[in-house]
Amino acid sequence: MCYFLKLITNYFLQKVLVTHFYELTFLILSNIMLSIIAQLLSTAVRGAQSASSVAVESTRPKRLINPSPVRHGFIPEEWFQAFYPKTGASGK
Repeated sequence: MCYFLKLITNYFLQKVLVTHFYELTFLILSNIMLSIIAQLLSTAVRGAQSASSVAVESTRPKRLINPSPVRHGFIPEEWFQAFYPKTGASGK
């Protein structure tokens, strides 16, 4: 009985491991293919942008001398002032 149980357990583990091996291999290969496609698309988009940027010169946005105050590094102070009457939370 014990030998039969070991045999069934080993067979089951082998089937499960092989099944998961194929699933993992498929996921890894699909991720590799997606990254290759993303690289190709970004290269194509950069090529199209460089061709169009020759005709039109783009300007970068300028940093403000006195920017509006923010909390937590990126959330505008106006949002906290607008939501305080509704939520009652000050955010400090």
